[in-house]
Amino acid sequence: KNRWGQWCPLARRLIESGVRLVHVNWPREPGDNASDNPLWDTHAQNHDRLEDVLCPIFDVGFSALIEDLDQRGLLEETLVVCVGEMGRTPKFENRGSADGRDHWGFCFPALLAGAGVQGGTLYGRSDDMAAYPLDHPVSPADLSATIFDSLGIDPHATITDREGRPVPLVDGGQVVDGLYA
Repeated sequence: KNRWGQWCPLARRLIESGVRLVHVNWPREPGDNASDNPLWDTHAQNHDRLEDVLCPIFDVGFSALIEDLDQRGLLEETLVVCVGEMGRTPKFENRGSADGRDHWGFCFPALLAGAGVQGGTLYGRSDDMAAYPLDHPVSPADLSATIFDSLGIDPHATITDREGRPVPLVDGGQVVDGLYA
């Protein structure tokens, strides 16, 4: 009984009614209001916020969305993408009594489900500190190319800007074929 938990079934209903693109954004919830700690931006109180507020709310809503789409036969044709814009530093930062993590662009998680993605696939691996990729690194451009490909759009196509100039849809990304069944 939270906004995230309510928006996930709403997303399913929109998909069910034929909406082609649905974006569910993470809302601010009671208990996650610290002005210096908005939402998932856990520069402080990382462990407590993840364990007590963020992960439990996310886990219930996201897993229910996937199960709901699957039970209704929508998951096969729906790509669900869950990603943030960065990872977190591999080590806690020294913030006195409050643990925290800063922004980290070298490793960050992304979760894809449906639309032919093989369930349970773990693609790539980081070092033991989750600091740097060890194998199968995926760039943001690779992720974009994979999403477009899953939608049946050639990621190497170009679009035309307002000045009539061709612009690549994805600049240099390659489709991550290892995700598909």
